[in-house]
Amino acid sequence: NLNASNAITNSADSLLFSGGAMALRTGTFSNLYGDVYSRGDLSVANLDGSAAQRFSNLSGTVESEGAITINATAVENAKAEFELGQKIVSGSLNWQCGQHCDGHDSFKRGAITIEQTLLETAVKDSPSARLVAGKDLTIQADNVQNRYSLLAANGNLSITANDLLNQGASERTGQNSISIGTPGRIDTDYWDQMEFVDIPAFKAAVAAGNFDLARFELLKSRSSDSRFEEQSNVTVWTDSTQPKYAATLQAGGTVNLNVARTVQNGSLRANNTPEILTGTLGEDQTGIKVGGIDITINKQATDASTATVASVKPVQRVAADGSVQTVFTPVDYSGIPFAAVDPTAGATFQLPKGDYGLFIRNPDPTSSYLIETNPNLTNLSKFLGSDYILSRLNISPDNNWRRLGDGLYEQRLIRDAVLAQTGQRFLADGLTSDYDQYRYLMDNALASKSALNLSLGVALNAEQVSALTHDIVWMENRVVDGQKVLVPVLYLAQADSRNLRGSSLIQGRDLNLISGGDLINVGTLRASNNLNVSSGGSIYQGGLVDAGNNLQMIAQDSMRNAMAGEIRGGQVSLTAVKGDILNDRTAIQVRAGAGMRTVTDAGSTITARENLALNAGRDITNYGAMSAGGDLSLKAGNDINLLAKTDSSEKHELFDGGHKSVITTDVKNLSSTVTAGGDLGIDAGRDINVLASQASAGKDLNVQAARDLYVASAGDVHNIDGKDKDGKKRIATSNGQTTQVASELTAANDFTSLTGRNTTMVASKITAGNEAYLYANNDLNLETADNAKSSFYSETKKGSWGKKSAR
Repeated sequence: NLNASNAITNSADSLLFSGGAMALRTGTFSNLYGDVYSRGDLSVANLDGSAAQRFSNLSGTVESEGAITINATAVENAKAEFELGQKIVSGSLNWQCGQHCDGHDSFKRGAITIEQTLLETAVKDSPSARLVAGKDLTIQADNVQNRYSLLAANGNLSITANDLLNQGASERTGQNSISIGTPGRIDTDYWDQMEFVDIPAFKAAVAAGNFDLARFELLKSRSSDSRFEEQSNVTVWTDSTQPKYAATLQAGGTVNLNVARTVQNGSLRANNTPEILTGTLGEDQTGIKVGGIDITINKQATDASTATVASVKPVQRVAADGSVQTVFTPVDYSGIPFAAVDPTAGATFQLPKGDYGLFIRNPDPTSSYLIETNPNLTNLSKFLGSDYILSRLNISPDNNWRRLGDGLYEQRLIRDAVLAQTGQRFLADGLTSDYDQYRYLMDNALASKSALNLSLGVALNAEQVSALTHDIVWMENRVVDGQKVLVPVLYLAQADSRNLRGSSLIQGRDLNLISGGDLINVGTLRASNNLNVSSGGSIYQGGLVDAGNNLQMIAQDSMRNAMAGEIRGGQVSLTAVKGDILNDRTAIQVRAGAGMRTVTDAGSTITARENLALNAGRDITNYGAMSAGGDLSLKAGNDINLLAKTDSSEKHELFDGGHKSVITTDVKNLSSTVTAGGDLGIDAGRDINVLASQASAGKDLNVQAARDLYVASAGDVHNIDGKDKDGKKRIATSNGQTTQVASELTAANDFTSLTGRNTTMVASKITAGNEAYLYANNDLNLETADNAKSSFYSETKKGSWGKKSAR
């Protein structure tokens, strides 16, 4: 028991240790880069057992072999230092003359484009904080924040709070496009120096592998004065799939989160991500000019049809001494690339300092370990380490094979490396302790040793890595602190299923999440069994929600699945009690020089391996994809809309020194889909609208609207408008084509529709494998829409006396 009226502070390379239970009673507890370790239960509260003012674990480790209970007003588990910054990693420029290009005039005008690739990564970093319970972890607080760090329990994890933030980050790449016009007059010599000398020389250097950032910045600065005008500035960001700075809440058992106000899982960056997620950013951003616009386009975690969380099966076996041991059937990753992970190569890897921490350096060069558990803690010396793999290789762990650390230190290295690479504490379901995971990886290596001809101390070559089929750890020589030691190096499969949306994970066998206000998820919510989410406000979902069995999400207001969001499970039920359900697709129009383009993503998905049911008090709108292996039901108090977003572009080009101009306009409809392996039911309290989209059922398709059913096509458009000046002739041309994209309602068995007023079909299809019935209380309208082509040519010629003729 440790009591302090004001504060308890544990600093770097210092240790608070208990061989049994540990009770910390104080107003403020702070662990900064230090270690807290309890062999029994650990509890933190104020002197009288009420809530402490603050519990802060910054880049430190708080760990108990038993349960952990924290009662504090504010709970913070985070990196002590972390800051993201951006840098330019490559770029190109282009100056294209558009006026007075023959060189006979004193000035020129034209178009300038600048393309640059940006990398956002950590410019300040520190180790992740770790708060780990061997049994249950229970937190009661007003505000809980886990930033770029680990909250974990081998048992259950329970948090009761007013607000909860689980915030991770990843490296990301931005493609920035800047278009600049020239309303001012650019001196001909100045222009020619750039177009024909400086820029070609820069491009040649880049092609030779020499990107000179200082030179690039200088060339960019030459189009920044009053003669130039920025027409568009758009950056499209893509997150790395590697969760380099992950935030993880993970339990071997059940995760129970009861939050009175707001839950946020993932990071909402300032680059319009909140507006895109909540739908407050308008889809037409072509008016944005000065300062530009940033848009994040998310990559989905993996194909939902093949997505399964890796799991290992424990198998009991009897050892030679008669003891019963548990081994694990490994996950097979045949055909998937592997990558080496050296835990000593990370920017935050540090050797311990001093003699008072959990780990110390052994100054004896003949000792078995460079780093060992503090010898004063003799009851912590029996942890599984690389002695295990050496003994099975019939190698004596003597001084010839000095290792980086002892068993406890190696287990922590592996745990932290797995977390840094996958964002998860464990590589697969079924692994529930650091001991199990480390032995699993060493067993996999031993099983592969002969086939791959592995040699102790030697890194795997490219051929050996390509032949791997299972995650392994192998002991390899490294030089650390000037000494050659054996280091456990991970070789991990780079499987799509390990991609972590938003670098922020909340995971358990079961996951129960209750939010009194809004729930914001741009990370990953995952349960190997059942997942239940309830929000007293709205659910804004732009990440991954994944359940191995049943998935239920209820919002008292609205539910929005956006930013290529993924919702998937076995049986899936989504309910917006008073509001709307929107399955969205990002399609934002932005300027592109004098024209425009549309930034799009793959569209959001809602997937059930069995049955899927959506119920909304108001509207259900689908711009993405909904699918069920069994039955699928859509029911709305107002309208159901199956719609297409439009991908529009307008490209302006100049040729022949500005004498010829071409404007190309394209409009493409991005269809939405609803697919059921069994029956499909669509039931609206008002109207059902289907535009350039498809709905299909493996059995019956039943449509019912209290008012109208409107099923229509939409036109894809391609137009080319040109102007040509040739001497005294002026030629204008226009060629256009419109192609109808039909809506399709398809039933493998019967199709039935019933409307309280009208049913209207425009250039679309209803197909039934058996019988089709269309009932309308008022009118049934079947209309056509044509594919069309158009062509226009106009020529005007100016005579010598100023007269004009045209044809």
